[in-house]
Amino acid sequence: MEHDDHVAGEPNAPVMLLEYGNYLSPESARLHGVIDGVKRRYDRGDLRHVFRFVPMPEEYPAAQLAAEAAEAAAARGKFWEMHRRLMEAQHLFAPGFLTWHAAAIGLNFAAFVREMNLRIHAHRATRHAAAAERAGLHRHPSLFVNGRRMKPNADAGSVCRAIDEMLVEA
Repeated sequence: MEHDDHVAGEPNAPVMLLEYGNYLSPESARLHGVIDGVKRRYDRGDLRHVFRFVPMPEEYPAAQLAAEAAEAAAARGKFWEMHRRLMEAQHLFAPGFLTWHAAAIGLNFAAFVREMNLRIHAHRATRHAAAAERAGLHRHPSLFVNGRRMKPNADAGSVCRAIDEMLVEA
């Protein structure tokens, strides 16, 4: 794991779901739903979910700002709240979208706007993109279960089967 990864679940859980995604990609939104369903099926101590941002600026030029908003929320311990909102409401992306979400999760509005205008959190999103590049990922979203890459159209059943195999091995 990278030192600035976003992790949900027990840090020492035997199974790690490593997701590379984008806040404006419909494929990432679909995978978010799959992962949410999978996480509900397992004990919190069995899984840890790690999210890393992949920008794809040619397709999604505004996604970098969404990632920076998630990083601004992370700086206040609210990454997963912002992550969920961005994934589940990406069809609403427009000016004011990010500040609306920031206010909804209780972030200080003035501080959030200042940090977004100064692009204070751009470097963290860029580091996640570099990790994806090092891993040879050219398509997003990508999901790995304990290092095993899942097919791009993975459904909950195939992800659960992979997790079950890993839990048996553990």
